[in-house]
Amino acid sequence: IAAQSMLLQAVEIGLGGICIGAFDHQPLRELLKLPYEPLLVLAIGKPAEHIELKACNEGDSLTYYRDKGVHYVPKINLNDLIIK
Repeated sequence: IAAQSMLLQAVEIGLGGICIGAFDHQPLRELLKLPYEPLLVLAIGKPAEHIELKACNEGDSLTYYRDKGVHYVPKINLNDLIIK
């Protein structure tokens, strides 16, 4: 919840971000002299490209793609995710 809140605030102030869970934990812990095991890394900064979410329907491709400088991210419609 904390990471999500931080990323939402980053977007509010015009930044972008990503949660990184696949990283080498021990070297990061040693470098930053952390007393605990790091679980997640947040990368926050100015986005290098414009990102647009694209609604998609059942059967549509969920592959991210770029077109004319825009990075499109397909997202499944909420109604298609609800099991009735």
